[in-house]
Amino acid sequence: MARIRIQVTAGGLVATAEVGKGPAATAAELQQALATAQVREGLDAAAVDRLAASLADPEYSGRVVVANGTPSRPGSDCHVDGLPSREPLVGTTRPDGSIDWREREFLHPVAAGQVLAQVVEATAGEPGRAVTGAAVPVRAGKSCSFRLGAGAARDGERVVAVRDGALSYDGRTIDVLPLFVHGADVDVASGNLHTKGSLVVRGDVTQDHAASADGDLHVTGAVLDGRVHAGGSVRIDQGVMGEHASVVAGHDVVVRHATSARLQAGATLTIADQATHCRMQTSTLLARTGRGAVFGGEVHAKSTIAVRIAGTANGAATRLCVADVSDLAAASVRATNVDQRTAALATRRSEGSARDGKILRQGLRAADQALAERLALQHARRELLAGATIEIDETVHPGVVLVFGETRLAITEPRRHVRFRWCQDTATILEEPKP
Repeated sequence: MARIRIQVTAGGLVATAEVGKGPAATAAELQQALATAQVREGLDAAAVDRLAASLADPEYSGRVVVANGTPSRPGSDCHVDGLPSREPLVGTTRPDGSIDWREREFLHPVAAGQVLAQVVEATAGEPGRAVTGAAVPVRAGKSCSFRLGAGAARDGERVVAVRDGALSYDGRTIDVLPLFVHGADVDVASGNLHTKGSLVVRGDVTQDHAASADGDLHVTGAVLDGRVHAGGSVRIDQGVMGEHASVVAGHDVVVRHATSARLQAGATLTIADQATHCRMQTSTLLARTGRGAVFGGEVHAKSTIAVRIAGTANGAATRLCVADVSDLAAASVRATNVDQRTAALATRRSEGSARDGKILRQGLRAADQALAERLALQHARRELLAGATIEIDETVHPGVVLVFGETRLAITEPRRHVRFRWCQDTATILEEPKP
């Protein structure tokens, strides 16, 4: 027995037989040594048989692993799946396979009710078994340590958004921010920014880049040949400049100045200083502070244009249009197309073409609908004309063309402190001193 010594190591998971030179020993003696060491699990029968055969040689010595236990399987920690990377992408793939380097998904817009992540709960793990038969302790997985902000909630194994906004995850807290503040320019570093909530950009929106928000959007710098779009209101503290620059808002827009840009507001567009060679569409345009000048380009407003100065002394071509229904004009285009198709069908039917009876009836229904749209367009224009005004606080220069609906008035001499309105009785544009 002294020739065989059994060692149990590795936390009870490995049994090793150490054999020195000495008198020949038998397999029974080896089994007795294993029993004395209480090794009964995970025996390697082939290794034990080979060792037993070697014991017949008095000169044999060596170390042989004769048993292996079963290690425990630690539990997995609780974690969340489905959250986007916290680093912006290099770019995103377009449908044609090319890469848009400006869409980097720096912000992740989410809507209320949207699933943000799946929670995978911690598991208990599986205990192991030592070579002696004893249980090997197991480490259970850690419970979830993430927190939820006011914009997210737990719904069973899901984390869902409780409001529109931008997903926020800093490694510990999951939230949806109704107002996201981006403390830098919108440029190649950030890529384009999009959110379902509101957005503040503490910098510029640079060339070929875009910022959009379903709520309000505030840019403390300028829009430099970039694009801004908001479902609510937009405020640009500095300028909007460049032929490819655009600002579109569902409600109000306020900009300090604009040059060669496109500005569109669902309600009131306010120019704090001046707008030059811009394309503007709004319900009401106000430019009565600072220089209060609008010259070059076009303004299309539904109800009111009120500016200090319109045009320039050297005759910059400027169009000021009110009672504008261009957003409804597509109906008139559709009506014209349908009329043309219907006339063609009528000709074909007279020539006896098959199936044209059904097609003609469909065309006539479409023509009726298009006619109704045209009439609605005319009614909307009349309604707007009744209250439409263009007010000039200081001077309107030659080169300015005033348009009320479809009626034009070209200014050939400077006018000062005037208001223009529509006269329903004479169907003309009236000029009167500004009250």
